[in-house]
Amino acid sequence: MKDNKWSYKPLSALCGINLGNTPSRSKSEYWGKGYSWVSISDLKGKYISKTKEEITDIALVESNCKIVKEGTLLMSFKLSIGKLAFAEKDLYTNEAIVALPIKNESELLNEYLYYVLKSIPLVGGNQAAMGQTLNKQSLSVLQVPLPPTLDDQKRIAKILSKCETLIQKRKESIDLLDELLTSTFLEMFGDSRVNSMNWEMDSVISSADCIVPGRDKPKSFSGLTPWVTTTDLVHLGRTKKSKQNIGLTEGEIAQVRARVIPKNSVIMTCVGDLGVITIAEYEMVINQQLHAFQCKPEMNNTFLMFVLSFQKEFMYKVASKTTVPYMNKTNCNSIPVIKPPLDIQLKFVQIVEKVDIIKEQYRFSLEELENLYGSISQRAFNGELDLSKVDISDMEDSKKKDGAEEIIELSMEEKNEAEKQRAQLEEIVDQKTEDNTYLSKNCLFYIERSKELRAKISELEKNKELQIDSIREALIELNSLGEVLIDEVKEYTPWQVDQHKFVERYIQLLPENILAEYPYINLFSRHKFDYSRMSLDFYYGIPDEIIARYGSIESNTVDLEFFFKKRFSNRTFTMLDVQIEYNRYVYLMGGWYEYDELKQFIFKSLEGDNPLLKQTFIEEERCVKLEVI
Repeated sequence: MKDNKWSYKPLSALCGINLGNTPSRSKSEYWGKGYSWVSISDLKGKYISKTKEEITDIALVESNCKIVKEGTLLMSFKLSIGKLAFAEKDLYTNEAIVALPIKNESELLNEYLYYVLKSIPLVGGNQAAMGQTLNKQSLSVLQVPLPPTLDDQKRIAKILSKCETLIQKRKESIDLLDELLTSTFLEMFGDSRVNSMNWEMDSVISSADCIVPGRDKPKSFSGLTPWVTTTDLVHLGRTKKSKQNIGLTEGEIAQVRARVIPKNSVIMTCVGDLGVITIAEYEMVINQQLHAFQCKPEMNNTFLMFVLSFQKEFMYKVASKTTVPYMNKTNCNSIPVIKPPLDIQLKFVQIVEKVDIIKEQYRFSLEELENLYGSISQRAFNGELDLSKVDISDMEDSKKKDGAEEIIELSMEEKNEAEKQRAQLEEIVDQKTEDNTYLSKNCLFYIERSKELRAKISELEKNKELQIDSIREALIELNSLGEVLIDEVKEYTPWQVDQHKFVERYIQLLPENILAEYPYINLFSRHKFDYSRMSLDFYYGIPDEIIARYGSIESNTVDLEFFFKKRFSNRTFTMLDVQIEYNRYVYLMGGWYEYDELKQFIFKSLEGDNPLLKQTFIEEERCVKLEVI
């Protein structure tokens, strides 16, 4: 039970209840580049700054749009109720979103309100309830529980924030595994949308039988046959256990049994959010928003699931444009798919199965974390948690902490000099562009010949025809060129050397003693650098006089390629390791971990002719990790 010092106040006593609005869609001059305008579909995370749509100056004036100030908490209260996000900048919202500016910050903490609204019943006890609506009056009378002090609000917010962070990290781990599988698929089969590797290609119905489409909502859920809807699907995974089972009358049994989807069939959404695709974990009946395939012998179901996942653009193109996108049976059956040999499909499926074991462990862990969050949240707002030992010193107002420090305003002259220095540093870093101007003609010739030899060796190895005698002439030529160039390459910076090591990877396919016979064919790869002890200045070869004059670029520049080499050479690592190391690396520069930026860099670094990273399945740990090549 709550301590007597806990109290309740209506939301309207603590916050403004400010509703947004939508400028007329019939006036094109209202829509375009201008000011961020938030709709429910934009509320995807805890913070929001980017929106799908923007409104213009004219719309602000003529539609009487009300500004939402940076830091204000937003909440959806129509159709999809209870989605929350903080405005990261000044913006505007539609009429299904309410802005909740705090009236008295000494009475209510913004972060605490966020967790209160995630936890207290809004409509029938369900958060993010679909198809229901609140209004300004019902929002105004929502009762907000208030602990004895503002510090207690901070403690509750901190505890729940830590739980939420753990949940988010687990979700990111699952997403990363999905993305690694997607990357593996692209590596093995190319882009199936354009058939970049020239596999046999046809419509999906040529490789899989269409199962009779789903049935409408049954009259009874008292039976034993699972009835599966879109909410039961796990994209690129296996269906969750259905919470609804069909009860059949005598007259329905034969009809419905004919519609039963066999276990391991491929199921996809064909209405609304198209192309959510899963594997049937058990026999089931599906609703009319789903479509199912059972593969013929030449196609594997798991492989088909991934092939279809790349065809969302095609799905939306052929879908009927009604109130929501809709693909009929003919549309679904016409989706184009690649048809590589079954043995190659099965190699990919083996990787999927190994990764699925890890994903299942992560999903179980995620479910436990979400249950834990629910339990802690309930106890927190019931006053049942001992908050006395929660350290909130790191949540103190930064203005208070920094208030005693003297703020020195730079003069205009000093600002100009600082800008000049920054421009000089950026110019130096930009000199790392791959224009190869530092290479002599002989060195360019060596690189070109190395690439040609690498391609020839790869082809011979693929056809199991690799014999040293067939490439001996090329090896002799490269060895002679390397001997002449060895002193020149010694003068290159580590960055310059690293740009060309990949051309010599063919050495790994040759006999171990090949370098004894041809000691100069590893002109670049003979250089082994200790990145852990190296500065970014040395890596790029920044002159000492520049460093002395302007300072180290390492204190101003975050170079992700160098970061991975410096922190992760000679060991495997996970995204969590990246987060920890990156935070250490950029903290003194005032930066912090950016998941999307790092994720995009990682997947870009897994691709191409000269990848920086590779993915490795660690059998003993039963997980996929990354490794610097």
